[in-house]
Amino acid sequence: MKREGELIERYFLLLLIDATKFCHLAQDPEIDRFLERSFSRSGIISSAILLESLANILIEKIDGKQFREDLDKLPFLSKIDAYLASKGMPSIDRGNKESQGAVELKRIRDAFVNPKIKRHAAVKINAADEH
Repeated sequence: MKREGELIERYFLLLLIDATKFCHLAQDPEIDRFLERSFSRSGIISSAILLESLANILIEKIDGKQFREDLDKLPFLSKIDAYLASKGMPSIDRGNKESQGAVELKRIRDAFVNPKIKRHAAVKINAADEH
């Protein structure tokens, strides 16, 4: 449990602000497509991290240090389900559009963090060439 006077900054609010800000910026019709894509990626990553942060905040509210450590290894939706179960509430409907969107955000985040190796044919170009 936390000691009196201890504060753990989780950055949830900052992530929420960033996700919202980047989404808004990506929709600006005045920006070029490269900046739009950069803002879109930043919004997606902020949103995915936001969901993981939320899940971690919720499991901190569950009693039992060892149990919380075990829960920490679960995917973020399972962490949220564990919190809901601890409060006697129904689990998340994994089939609804919001849950599917959250899973998609996580998949995109994972693709950035753990990119799959893509093999492409490559040709070595002589530095003296004009290309």
